[in-house]
Amino acid sequence: TVTSENRDGLFRYLQGIGTERELSVEFNHDSWFSDKDQFMLLIEKLHQLKKGVIITDVPQKRHAVHMQLSGATAVIRFYGLGWNDTDLFRISQWKKAIHSWYLQGLERCFLFLHIRNKEGLDDFIEYVQEECKF
Repeated sequence: TVTSENRDGLFRYLQGIGTERELSVEFNHDSWFSDKDQFMLLIEKLHQLKKGVIITDVPQKRHAVHMQLSGATAVIRFYGLGWNDTDLFRISQWKKAIHSWYLQGLERCFLFLHIRNKEGLDDFIEYVQEECKF
């Protein structure tokens, strides 16, 4: 796990990859989110390096749902149970956010579903696909 203390090493690594490869980075360690100003500088640096940032939507880690983009692509990892009121509400909120981003110039969005309850999974995936169409 890379912490915010290792940010310079991360930036050197990302710079070494170059801009010809698309890449997004997921930040899970709490240290990345403890200082909002520092996090915004991180997003700006990723933008300069032409690298994306992954938004992780986990019910137990709400600070990782930072809602920041560093470019014209959104990558969202959504963790949930599936057919329950909380997940349905969260999907409705994502629909609003993604639509707003598209109106502001978002070109692509990747929404990865990690659903714990496998019962009705195909129907839930179909529901999310229909909900998030524009």
